[in-house]
Amino acid sequence: MDIKTGLEQQLKAAELYKSQGLYAEAKKAYDVALQLVNDNPHIKNRDHLQSVIAQKIDELTEASEKVESAPPTPEMAPQVQTLIKNLFTFSNDTDPDVSALEGAVTLAKFGQVERAIFEFNSLLGKDSVRVAAAKNILRCYQLLSMPGKAVETYHEWLLNTKFSARELAYVRRFLEVLFKKDGATLSLLRMSLADKKAAMEDAKLDPPDDLDIGSIVITLDNGPLQGKPIELDVQLQARNMVSLFIESKEKPLLDNLNVGFRLRNVQFNSTVAIFRGEGVISAKALIGSGPKQGDYHLDIKIEDTRGRACQ
Repeated sequence: MDIKTGLEQQLKAAELYKSQGLYAEAKKAYDVALQLVNDNPHIKNRDHLQSVIAQKIDELTEASEKVESAPPTPEMAPQVQTLIKNLFTFSNDTDPDVSALEGAVTLAKFGQVERAIFEFNSLLGKDSVRVAAAKNILRCYQLLSMPGKAVETYHEWLLNTKFSARELAYVRRFLEVLFKKDGATLSLLRMSLADKKAAMEDAKLDPPDDLDIGSIVITLDNGPLQGKPIELDVQLQARNMVSLFIESKEKPLLDNLNVGFRLRNVQFNSTVAIFRGEGVISAKALIGSGPKQGDYHLDIKIEDTRGRACQ
């Protein structure tokens, strides 16, 4: 992709985000565009572009401050939900099923949890994203505080021929770990001995497609929380992108976690192991509707997991 095309895409994305009030995402796109201009001195009208984009960023900052002090917005209409999924999901993955998965995750992040569940369900017939979609459905039921519905859904999957024994074993383990931290007691039907054996044999040959991150532990280098380990639960995940929800009252924490901030020496707690690595905050936005209305969602892109277990 040439510089001109890349710049046009970022500016278009920024305007789309801004038109729907998604100021954090718009600012991120403008920041990328400004960096492209700064890094390429031969761009035509470079000084003017720098000035215009910088002004756009300033305007977004002012608009964002007004939004944060305003009352929460009402539930989004279905047509707006579709706009979010189609326009505000920018994926570099050429697999349409992966893009659809990321679109459903985006809906959940912006409070449209029930619509997200519908979208995830439509992906259960896709081999490449079936397990990821199933896990995110269970995450959505956790967001809704509905462990009973999560169990009911898993039992339906036991009868669904789309799932292999291996996939059911991974999903079951994920479900147990997911609700354990909430103190919920789950009454799960047992897998048959044949299915258990098949799952164990499959697991020897074929490890999980992705690493489930249940929570992360960060330590800030400055501010009032400096040096204090902070554990944050992961609520949604699409491959190497995890989403967290942070209550608006946690202002000292939110003030330190801004887009572009690099988290170093992060502890990632997964269902199979604990690893250390790094991540970058890629999005931060106020949630306008749904069970987390008034709080913030934070996206962290995992850029490095060093493959060694924590001691």
